[in-house]
Amino acid sequence: MRIREMGWKDYNLTSKRVHDLKEYCRDSNNISMVVRAAAFANLPLSGAIVKSLTTGIGYVELSKREYIPITKVDFYAYQRRAVAILDVLIRGKALGFWMDGEAEGQLKHIDR
Repeated sequence: MRIREMGWKDYNLTSKRVHDLKEYCRDSNNISMVVRAAAFANLPLSGAIVKSLTTGIGYVELSKREYIPITKVDFYAYQRRAVAILDVLIRGKALGFWMDGEAEGQLKHIDR
């Protein structure tokens, strides 16, 4: 299935969970998790995805302010993917599987 065809059900997210995750995005204390999820979803679009999720500004308004090189349908597909990834990151953190930037950098160094 293509990313643009995936809905919330494909990510196993209820409307209540999606609402909670979007509220989580608007809390400035959670910006690093939102940025990380957006980068995993689509790195070149991550800035626009983060702006949209943290401010609530939609594609149409955001595209008036800056160039977004994809269609509205594709933008929201990647935004859904970012929210689904955020859900996984939050659940992993709750289980103790969170890795901060310093630990992640050390692992990258070891892998080389």
